[in-house]
Amino acid sequence: MSLATALPFASATDLTAPMSVGRFSHTASPLPDGRILISGGTLSTSNAGSMTNRAEIYDPLTGAFTPTAPMNVARTAHASALLPDGRIIVIGGTGQVNFANVSLASTEIYDAASATWTMGPTLGVARSAAKAVTLSDGKIVVISSTGNTTSSEVYDPLTGAFMPGGSLAIPRNNFEAVALADNRILVVGGYLLAGGMALNAELRDPVTGVWTVAAPLAFGRYMASATKLLDGRVLVAGGCGNSPQPVVAELFDPATGTFTATGSLGMARYGHTAQLLVNGNVALFGGTAADNISHDVVEDYNVATGQWRYADHLTEQLKNHTVSLLGNGKVLLTGGYTGPTAAAQLFNENCAMFNTALSVPGITFTGEGGSSATLGLTIPSGCRWSITRIPSWLTINSGTTGTGSAVISMTAGLGTTYTRGATMRVANLDFNAQQTLRQPTCDTSVQPTLSIYSNSHLAVGGGGSVTVSVPAGCPWSVAGTPSWVIVTRNPSGAIGLDWIDYTVAANSGAARSATMTIAGRSFVLSQSAYAVGCDPAAGTFIFPSSQTFGEIGGNGSVNVTRGASCTWTTTLVPSWITLTAGAAGSGNGTVTYTVAPNTGAARAVNLNIAGYAYNVAQSAATSTPPTVPATCPVTAVTIGVGTAGTLAGTDCSNGARGVGYYTDRFSFSGTAGQRVAIQLSSSAFDSYLYLKSPTNLLVASDDDGGGGTNSRIPASAGSITLPVTGTYVIEATTYYSGRTGAYSLTVLQY
Repeated sequence: MSLATALPFASATDLTAPMSVGRFSHTASPLPDGRILISGGTLSTSNAGSMTNRAEIYDPLTGAFTPTAPMNVARTAHASALLPDGRIIVIGGTGQVNFANVSLASTEIYDAASATWTMGPTLGVARSAAKAVTLSDGKIVVISSTGNTTSSEVYDPLTGAFMPGGSLAIPRNNFEAVALADNRILVVGGYLLAGGMALNAELRDPVTGVWTVAAPLAFGRYMASATKLLDGRVLVAGGCGNSPQPVVAELFDPATGTFTATGSLGMARYGHTAQLLVNGNVALFGGTAADNISHDVVEDYNVATGQWRYADHLTEQLKNHTVSLLGNGKVLLTGGYTGPTAAAQLFNENCAMFNTALSVPGITFTGEGGSSATLGLTIPSGCRWSITRIPSWLTINSGTTGTGSAVISMTAGLGTTYTRGATMRVANLDFNAQQTLRQPTCDTSVQPTLSIYSNSHLAVGGGGSVTVSVPAGCPWSVAGTPSWVIVTRNPSGAIGLDWIDYTVAANSGAARSATMTIAGRSFVLSQSAYAVGCDPAAGTFIFPSSQTFGEIGGNGSVNVTRGASCTWTTTLVPSWITLTAGAAGSGNGTVTYTVAPNTGAARAVNLNIAGYAYNVAQSAATSTPPTVPATCPVTAVTIGVGTAGTLAGTDCSNGARGVGYYTDRFSFSGTAGQRVAIQLSSSAFDSYLYLKSPTNLLVASDDDGGGGTNSRIPASAGSITLPVTGTYVIEATTYYSGRTGAYSLTVLQY
């Protein structure tokens, strides 16, 4: 069964008491009395000083870890094995000598009765990440995994010494090794020193110590798992291989010496752990997925059916951890990376075999807050559950963990101005919690306003916009829309400040008008009659579409392109703008205007020119004209002649852009009515341009009007008309603070 179609099971994994330190690449060794000895490992993700000699013991009866005597040597990636007399031997690993990581040849033996470590015999070859396989006579075969990749050694408990154990036929690392029922050792998979995945397995003869090549695997793989089943066969699963990674598992039959394919994993993984369970099945824990992300998925192999199934999620994603089968049938998982983590987990397959259910798949809470709800959970008695991924706006009143079936109570906090949701995990099932947006109190004493209360369009039709301002949370809508108008955006709303867009169809008859209602306010829309001889198919447009002025004001112009004999008008002109030409026209034409000096807040308006919106914006007035610091020099430029410059860290940095923006200043003499344009270009920084009047008031500014990240006054094309006679100052600076580099500046005469 694939993970996508797996049934929901009761949570089979639960946290137990944590270890005293977070660690990975350690060993977990079962003691004869059922306790588990945890030793060594890596405490941090860095190399220097990360190995530890600390050890502790897990007691299944108390569910807690207790520190015991430390090893004599700090080591990680070592091996361990149980000796016939009940002591534990740890073998090799990686340690540090003169602050350098080295493979170790030393061993140590732990005596649980005295809780002491003593140095054991020395290996013939220093080994890290070795495999230690115990035979039925108590001897331990140690096989290299990194470093010397072919040799093996045999530890004899009777003599207390190591002796040569023969060399592998094929040099490989990151393999797995398993003792068969007849004391042969099966080495499977691995990565070849010559490159590529190992296809062949090898067998060691327990009498001669000779290694011989065995039958090939169906899929080359390394960092896989190999688990001896109760019937003596060996299950090989997962691993890293040629793309795609192998998901098909294989069974090795010692009687025939061959591999056969069995069920496929629900998810590819490598570097995981595998544990034979008391019922004869095999569980896989953690590891790394094909996307190089650590796993939190547990899968279970059913020996009877030869199929895999999803069993549970770990409480966190793990690799380089350990697994140990306890006397009560549960599996203890300790440590691991990412982290490293001190967490320990218990897996109970009995709880993974029963279905669990939620009374509802999800709950939606109101945005007003304080709303509560209950969720029914059905789960076998004695099986633990937990709730994770709880959003900050939701409180679980009845507790986030428990055992057996339960009724879970939860309360939502005060909502926000947007809908929000979260997918929680309840007893290993997805549960969707959502909250609707909170409706702010509507202040009906404040009357809605519109940006414009009328608009006129030409016979050719076109589009328009109206800004709607209502108290936050007060609903509004559009009514009375005539058949020749379509509202293309927001026929209703309730967010305080919003706008509508509309489109007017072409008029083929007499002039027409209609009064619409927007947020309760009247909006008059009119359209001129179709003009005989006018060619609306020629199209209408204006250029540019906007102009920005400083507080001093100035003159502007707009070019109108219109079909021959087609009339047009300029409307919606505020009191602070005076039309000097172009109030009405026919065919192509030009609208010119003057913007008065601003003595108040920043202001903007959309003029209606030939049925198109033309935006005029003006910056706010300053109470006191700023002064130019004496330390900031001003260089004269000649109109029509380009100037090359460089912004540097020694330049003035307190201009109109603000403190921290390096600025160069230039001046030129101008007369009232003179038309100029200014271009600032740079490939080193995003430019910003200011033009100031002879009294240091802002005339105009621009960011990217010159194309790309270059600046131009006025933006895109055309010229700006100087409002007064005198010396003007240009500030060449940057959009981002602290930027430097070369640039070019040009002032053009029109």
